[in-house]
Amino acid sequence: MSNPIMMYTEGLHTIPLEREGIRYFVSSNSENCKNGLKLHVEVQPKDSPSRALPNTQNVVAAEPTSPSGSAHYGHSVILSILLCVIVVLAY
Repeated sequence: MSNPIMMYTEGLHTIPLEREGIRYFVSSNSENCKNGLKLHVEVQPKDSPSRALPNTQNVVAAEPTSPSGSAHYGHSVILSILLCVIVVLAY
């Protein structure tokens, strides 16, 4: 991405979304962007008190689980096994 409004390169940051409008967040690493690490946020105007929903509840989402290390090797293992089968069948 060229000419960003703001760039953060280290650690975690909090970005206040104080005005309505569309914001785009991308990784400073171009490979991450190519792999889909992008975030499009549309900030909506605050509801007026008459439009607010009554009895709303806050729901806390469970923390995401970390993928196991074996998930990263899934495709390469399958391809390796397939290659072994092809080699065995060829001889």
